Amino acid sequence: MKIKLKDLIKEANPDGTISPNEDKEMKELLDHITDTLEGLFYDAEQETKRIGGQFRQPGYKSQVLKLVEKMTADWERHGDHY
Repeated sequence: MKIKLKDLIKEANPDGTISPNEDKEMKELLDHITDTLEGLFYDAEQETKRIGGQFRQPGYKSQVLKLVEKMTADWERHGDHY
């Protein structure tokens, strides 16, 4: 996604700085998302193995990854509908 300079200027405070807690809050958000995704991927690993066994698990994992890729692309294009 391309960010335009005029959009960055709107996001800054009048003096050009960012909000005091913005960096900290963003780090906390990224940590939360990392933890959540790690949990989801662990669950997907266990469930695809349970459902498909060693032979069919790779195909089921591929389906999960395609879903994640599709949802990521959709969110990037139209994030406000989630």
